[in-house]
Formats: sequence, structure tokens, C-alpha cells
Amino acid sequence: MSKQQLNKNIEKIYPLSPLQEGMLYHQLLDQKSGDYVVQTTLKINGDFSVDLAKESIQLLAAKHDVLRTIIPLNRFKKPVQIVLREKEIEFNKFNFQEYSLEEQENKIDEFLKKDVERGFDFEKSPNFRVAIIKLSHNEWIMVWSFHTREMFVQNPFGEGTMYRSGDLVR
Repeated sequence: MSKQQLNKNIEKIYPLSPLQEGMLYHQLLDQKSGDYVVQTTLKINGDFSVDLAKESIQLLAAKHDVLRTIIPLNRFKKPVQIVLREKEIEFNKFNFQEYSLEEQENKIDEFLKKDVERGFDFEKSPNFRVAIIKLSHNEWIMVWSFHTREMFVQNPFGEGTMYRSGDLVR
């Protein structure tokens, strides 16, 4: 993303908290460690619309700033987190139907390992991506991969609240 495109797409800018600075420091020291990458896998049986899932993920990102946040390195004296107005979430589809059950298990394990090792490019992409793996005509696996630099908590009043290492942001 060029500087001009980035400037037009900025919604908010926040400083990193000390905890986030520490996590970024450790991540940059060993980008392949995967220490801060978390994966959640969901097995889905029955009718499933990949297009509807993708649309839902994009709506989720539109609603929650944290899913549109990048950290451009070397552009500021200290790293900051920039919330973009719009950012498409990475959404990948894979078809493992041609493989036997044993091969599918091996392929899934390999995918999960490589996905963690891949980490996240804080400058170019938010800290979140989704993969859909089709195993059969009515069996799927959805993989949510995210970086733990930020997390959500639920406000008791039902409104989503973002938690940033000690700071509540509404």
C-alpha cells in the first residue's frame, strides 16, 4: 500500500502499549517462532456456504477496528497501530477432497504448521486470517489464525469492547 493510499484509508492511530511494544520486539527478533500466533479450528458438517462465510468475516472486520489494524514499521519514531477504514481480511480456500482420510490429516497438520510459521506481516495485513478446507461434499474445516497482540472482551451491556493491553476502547 503506497503512502498516499494508506493516508486516505486511515481511520485512527494509537500508540502501542508497553506490552504490545514488547510483543512486537520479540516477534521481530524471531519472526518464524509463531509464539504469538493462535489458531482455532472448527469442523463443519452439513450445508456450508463459503461465500457467506467470507462475507461474514468481512462484516466482522468492518465492525471491529482491531481486525483492520496494522503496525507500519520504520514510518514513525515509535511504532504505532493504525486502524484502517477498509481492509479485506485474508480468506483462503483449499480443497482436500481428493486425498484419503490419512492424507487429509497429514495435509491439515502440514497446513497448520506452515500457517503458524508464516506469522503475520504487521505492515501489510491485520492480525487475522481465515482458511476454509473442504474435506468432502458436506465436511469442512475453518481455520482462524490470529496474532495475540490484541484481543476482545465482551462488555456486560452487550456492546463489543476492544481490549488493548490494559486500555479499554469503545
